[in-house]
Amino acid sequence: MSEKIGPISVLLGDSSVSLLPGSSEVSPRTLSLVDLEVQRLIEAVHVHVAQLLSSHRDQLARLARALLKSETLDATDAYAAALVQRDHDDHSAYSAT
Repeated sequence: MSEKIGPISVLLGDSSVSLLPGSSEVSPRTLSLVDLEVQRLIEAVHVHVAQLLSSHRDQLARLARALLKSETLDATDAYAAALVQRDHDDHSAYSAT
């Protein structure tokens, strides 16, 4: 959801574009606003992901080397190769060592 345009869904129909089934067509201004907001969100996420990859470059390089050597790694070996300590209680949490 975007703070700028709120929780809307633009649905493409056969010959028209509407916000919800059965509603009237969406104005060209609204479509343009949605396009601009989608572009802004994608650019912001791109910058964020590039920063994440850059900040974890060493871990990614170690993981890549381990994969080139072994071709496949289980989760334990992948975390170990990247020198990331895995929190066994919460599989989504990790911390760099």
